[in-house]
Amino acid sequence: MVIDVEADELVMDMPHDPRLTIVDVRKEGEFVEGHLKNAINLPLSEMTDVAEIAQFNETQNLYIHCAGGYRSVIAASIFKKHGFHNLRNVLGGWGSISKIKNVQVVRETAALN
Repeated sequence: MVIDVEADELVMDMPHDPRLTIVDVRKEGEFVEGHLKNAINLPLSEMTDVAEIAQFNETQNLYIHCAGGYRSVIAASIFKKHGFHNLRNVLGGWGSISKIKNVQVVRETAALN
């Protein structure tokens, strides 16, 4: 089962869950423009490579998001197919996350040039 969570729930859980892992499935160009600190970028298009999925383990609580919510649902179903069960789909994706006050956004300006 994939649990849907609001963006503010993700932000509230971040400091309290040592197994929390943020998986950002947006394209690299979207990711470098702004993402959560410690988020792992795994674009949905790369999830066909089993080695990319193998970097995660079943004990992690995976919070998956994209820009608005469509790609993250697909990504969650791919993780589920590979035996992952601690899955959370962040509703509204980056669009919702980026609107939360006091959330630490990382921008990789060197990668943008």
